[in-house]
Amino acid sequence: MRDEWEHAHTDYTVPAQRRSPASLTDSEGDWRDYLDHSTPNGWLIRNSAMTETLVSGKPMHLLHVTRGIDAIRASREIHVSAGCLVGALYCAPLASQREGLRPHNLGAYLMRTKPSTTPLIFEVTPDAPTQPKGIDYLHLGAIHLRYQSYLTPAETDQLDDAVLAGLRAAAAFLDVALRNATGHATPAPDFIDQLSNAVAHVPFLGYLYFEVLSEYLMLHSTTPETKTYAAAGELNNWICKRLAFAAVDGMDKLFDLTRFNPRHHRLIQLIEGLEPDLGPGVAEYVRRRLSHLLARTALDPSQDASAVTFQGADLGTLQKAAPGLIGQMAFREIRYMTRYGQLYHCFEKARALEAWDYWNNEGIPTPFNGVIPKGEIGINPAYPRSAVRVWTAQQDSKGYLHPDEEIAAVLTPHLASWWAPSRQRETHNATDESRVELAPLARPTDPHPTVTRGRGTRMTTKLLNILTGINRTSEPSSGSMILASDLYRAMPDHTTFPGREPVEQAWSAAFDQLIALSTPKRLQGPGFGPYVDELTREVGALIEKTRPDAIHAQYLGFALSLAFARTAGSIPIISIAHGPEVMAAERNERECETLHEVAAASAAIAAPTSALADRIDRLTRRRFTDRLTVIQWGIPLSHVRGRNQPPDGTGPLSLVHAGRLDDNKSTITAIKALSLTEQPHHLTVIGQGTLREHLEQQAIELGLRDRVQFDPFLPRDELWRRLPNFDAFVFTARGLEAFGLVLIEAQAHGLPVAYSDLPGMRETLGSAGIPYTPGDPRSLAVALDEMGRDAHRRKVLAKAALDNARRYDVTTTGRQLRELTLRAAS
Repeated sequence: MRDEWEHAHTDYTVPAQRRSPASLTDSEGDWRDYLDHSTPNGWLIRNSAMTETLVSGKPMHLLHVTRGIDAIRASREIHVSAGCLVGALYCAPLASQREGLRPHNLGAYLMRTKPSTTPLIFEVTPDAPTQPKGIDYLHLGAIHLRYQSYLTPAETDQLDDAVLAGLRAAAAFLDVALRNATGHATPAPDFIDQLSNAVAHVPFLGYLYFEVLSEYLMLHSTTPETKTYAAAGELNNWICKRLAFAAVDGMDKLFDLTRFNPRHHRLIQLIEGLEPDLGPGVAEYVRRRLSHLLARTALDPSQDASAVTFQGADLGTLQKAAPGLIGQMAFREIRYMTRYGQLYHCFEKARALEAWDYWNNEGIPTPFNGVIPKGEIGINPAYPRSAVRVWTAQQDSKGYLHPDEEIAAVLTPHLASWWAPSRQRETHNATDESRVELAPLARPTDPHPTVTRGRGTRMTTKLLNILTGINRTSEPSSGSMILASDLYRAMPDHTTFPGREPVEQAWSAAFDQLIALSTPKRLQGPGFGPYVDELTREVGALIEKTRPDAIHAQYLGFALSLAFARTAGSIPIISIAHGPEVMAAERNERECETLHEVAAASAAIAAPTSALADRIDRLTRRRFTDRLTVIQWGIPLSHVRGRNQPPDGTGPLSLVHAGRLDDNKSTITAIKALSLTEQPHHLTVIGQGTLREHLEQQAIELGLRDRVQFDPFLPRDELWRRLPNFDAFVFTARGLEAFGLVLIEAQAHGLPVAYSDLPGMRETLGSAGIPYTPGDPRSLAVALDEMGRDAHRRKVLAKAALDNARRYDVTTTGRQLRELTLRAAS
C-alpha cells in the first residue's frame, strides 16, 4: 500500500525515481530534464517560492476561501474535502512581505472569482523542514481500484459494463497513444482529433489533456504577466484558467474537465488567442507529452508499452495491464451510483486515511498538487506535529492581506459530505470545494433495466420522472419545439409534456405522455393574472397526478413556468432559458417580475450560452448567479447526411436563410444586402412569419424578384435534404439570439455561414463563420462578395463548419441536462 502512495507522489528537487513501463521512447527523467532546462520557466519546477518555503521549515502562511464562515464559527471546526489533494484543505501560498501577506497568483484568482467567499489566513508551523513531495492525482488509479468490495454484485456488474463500454469506444485512440509513446508518431492534428473524440468515453483523458496544456502554457509562456509571476517564484495560473473558460462554456460555473476536449483547429485557436507564439508548437507537444503520460499513468510499471493493446482485450486482462486507467474510470463511475452517498466514507474517507498516514510518516504537514508545483497546496488535517492558527483576512487597496479576527476553530480530519447539493454543503459543512475534481452527481442507478433511447446509448439506470412542457401547439413549429423533441428522445427518463392542441404524433413520440392543456391561453395584460391562477390550478392537479422527481421549466419566466414555480413545492425545478422570455423581461417590468419569481423557485437555471446566462444574471440583479449554468444545445448529428463535395469555384453564391420571418430575425438585412452586392447572388428564404408579405414586397421594390425566392416553412427532414444544395447560409438576427441551432444545422451539412456578430453567436461558432455587423446590409454584402470571390476560403470555412458542428450533439445536451437534474434531485 505504501508503495502505491509513494508512486503517486513527486519530489521535483531530486531526480525522477518512479518505475515506468518498458519501451517508452522517453523516460520520466528525459522529460524532467527537458522541462527543467529547455523551457523558459522550467527552473520554477525545482525552485518555486512555494518549494523554498516548504524546505525552509519556517512557518507557512496559506490562503483558503470559504462560503461557510458562519458554520466554522458555530461548530469551531474546519472540515476538508476530497479532490486533487485527496483529503487536505485546499489553499494557495501567501508570501510574507513588509506591506503584508501577498497572495500567490492562484490565490489572487480565487479571491477575484469568488467574491461571495470569506478569505482565511492559515499559519502552519511545521516541526521540521517539509519534504517537497506533491500528490499527483493522475497516478492514483491503482489506489482507486481497491475499494470495490463494498459494491453489490449488481453494482459491480454495472460498473464493469460502464468501464468496458468506455474502453471499447476509446480503444482505437488508446492504442494510437501507446504507439506514439513508443516511437510510432501519428500526425499531430489527427492525434488531437482522435483524443477529442475519446474524452467522451474515457473522461480521465479530459483531465490529462488539460494538465498537459497547462504545463505547456505555464512553462513556455513569456508574456509580461508570466514574467512578473516568475520573478516572484510563481508559475502563471491565470493563463490556464483562461484556457479552460475559453474551451468549455460554463467552466467558470462548474470546473468540469470531463468536458475539456478541443479538436485540433479549436486547440490552435485557443492557444493563439492566449499567446500567439505558442500556437505552432502546441499540437506536437500534446501528442508527445500526453502519449507519454498516458502510458505512465495508465499502465502497470511491469508492462511493456509496445505489447499492450486495448482493442479486443477483456476487462480482466486490462485490469492487470492498465490498472491506473481502469481505476480512474471506476473512480468516476462509482460516484454516480445511488448508494455512493451511503458508501462515501468507504471510498473517500478510506483513501484520505491512507494519504494522511503516508503524509504523517513522511513528515508532510502541507502536501501540494504534484502534477506540477503551480501553487495548489493543502493542509494535512491529521498531522500531529504542527501548529495551525487561522484568522479572517482583510485586503488592503494594494491587494495585500492582513490578519483580522482569529478564529477559535480546529482543523479536523473530517471530510465534508460532498455528494450533497451545493447549497446544503454551504449550510452544513465549513469548507470550500476548490479542486480539480468535479463534485459528483448523484446519478440514480438500478441494476435491472437496460434502456436504449436516442442514438442507442446503452444505460443501466433508474429512470427519473420528469415533468416539462411548452405552452404552444405540440408540433415542430420552432427551434425550441424541435429541440424539446430531440432532447427528450436523447434522455432515457420518463417524460410528461403538457402542451397545446393540435398534436403532431411524430413530434410527440419523444415523450412518454403528452397532455393537452385546457386552460385558454392569454398573453400579458388585464386578464393575465386570472389566467395564470387557472393554469396554476391545472398544473397543480397534474403534479399531484404524475408526482415527478423533477420539473424542467422551459422558457424561464413565461406562464407555464410560473405555474410550475407556484405548485412545485419541494420538487426541484430546472429552468431552461430559450431567449424570447429574456427579451420580454428586458422590455417589460411585469415580464421581468415573472422571470424573477421563476428564477427564485429554481434549483438551477440552464442557458445555452454564457452570453444569455449573463443577461439573465443582470436581469435578476446577480441574486441567482450560483444557480446559472451553461448547457449548450445540439442536434441529432447521427441523422445528418452532408454534401459529398466541398464548395468549388467562384462567382455568384446560392444562399439560404431559414427561420421565423419576424422583426428580430431581420431577414430584411439579407434582402437589402443582395441589392448592394457586386455579384448577383441568389437567396432562398425558407420560413413563415408576420413579415412574409412585407419582405416579398421589399424584394420586388429593390429589383430582386428573380434573385430572392420565398419558400414556406419546411419540416426538418426536408430542410436538411435541401441544405447541401446551397453554397452558404445567411443568419441575420439583430437582437438576442439564444443559441442559433439553425446555424449548427447548416454547418453540419458543410455550409459556410455569414452571421450577425451578436453576443453568443461568436461563442457558438468561434472562427467557423464570417461575422458582420448586425442589421447592417452593407457589412453583410461585403462578407458575401468576399466569400464568392475566394473559393479557397469557402473550402476552409466549410471544413471549419463541419468541425464546429461536431461539438453540438443533442446526446451531449441530454446527458448534461440529466446530470444537472440528478444533482438537483439528490
